[in-house]
This record gives sequence, structure tokens and C-alpha cells, in this order.
Amino acid sequence: IIAPPSAAVTSSHALRINPENTEKLLDLAQIHQRLGDLQRANGNYREALLDYDKCLEIRCGIYPGGYDRKVADCHFSVGATCLLLAAEGGDKSKPQHG
Repeated sequence: IIAPPSAAVTSSHALRINPENTEKLLDLAQIHQRLGDLQRANGNYREALLDYDKCLEIRCGIYPGGYDRKVADCHFSVGATCLLLAAEGGDKSKPQHG
């Protein structure tokens, strides 16, 4: 899951309006990162991916080009969660054959 450009623009727009929001937005991104970690630990991989996506939306809006360790950490979490989801059997909402 990659943050859509419109989400990054929204976060950037918030920073242009009030640069003091940067710290609060980074805190919010950290909260989404940890919520994703908690969801992943509980086996709720799809919910974890949603939280990681929110985290990426915020962080990519703050760090132009996404060149920051925190953005990379979140991308790593997305990849690890996708691997766990695939190992579990992928999409459980699809009917099973056989």
C-alpha cells in the first residue's frame, strides 16, 4: 500500500498553513505506526496495513520525496505485514477452492 498523492498533498497543505503542526503530525504518524504494529502482532494484517498507510500519508507529506528513516521503517513494516498476510493464505474474503 502506497500513500496516494492526494493524501501527501493534504498533509503538505496542513504544514503550509501552520508549520507548528509538524511535531503533532509526526506524533500522529508514530501513533499510526504503533497501532499497525499492534494489529500485526494480533494477526489483523489488513487493519495493520490501513494504519501503516495512514502513517505513510502523513510522513510522506512532511518529508518531500519520502527520504527519511521513519518513512523507510514504515515501508519495511508494510512489506513484513504483506509477507505475513501472504503466508496466512492471502485474502480470506475470497472463496476457497477445493
